[in-house]
Amino acid sequence: AGVLNGLINFYAQRAFMLSGKPMTFVWALIPPVILNIGLNFLLIPKFGLMGAVYSTVVAYMLGLILAVIVGRRLYPLPLPVKPTLMILLACAVMAAGVIYAPIPESWPDWIRMFAMVAIGGVIYVATALALNIANCKTLIKDFIKSRRMDQTSTAEDSSPEDASLEAP
Repeated sequence: AGVLNGLINFYAQRAFMLSGKPMTFVWALIPPVILNIGLNFLLIPKFGLMGAVYSTVVAYMLGLILAVIVGRRLYPLPLPVKPTLMILLACAVMAAGVIYAPIPESWPDWIRMFAMVAIGGVIYVATALALNIANCKTLIKDFIKSRRMDQTSTAEDSSPEDASLEAP
């Protein structure tokens, strides 16, 4: 649901904002809200919390589909198919790693949760780097290079030679 929400908010919604018709976005999301409420009534009694999860994922899928269809009519944005598939793959690898992580059931829930978050985060970052999602390798290299240049220029600015030049 988080990935779908991100696609809705950071991709599909842009077409509505750029076209100057943000209220159309609101209207496009009414059917998914109604679907989510209806599915909650059907699925929560049978599946509990997971029923709410299923309802939310289905509603977000409908919301994304509607937002993309309506949004493309207002302001056609290119579809980022390859980056989206790469992100979904990274999420799937992360989910598999968290599900199959050998975390003892005897640990307190808060420690288990912290371990799952840490494992998931490490796996996602490693997968994102391996796939070079959003050109992250270049961004990291450029960031490290700029930090080194900042440190070098700071070290040169405070060198002893400068101090002797300034003295009378």
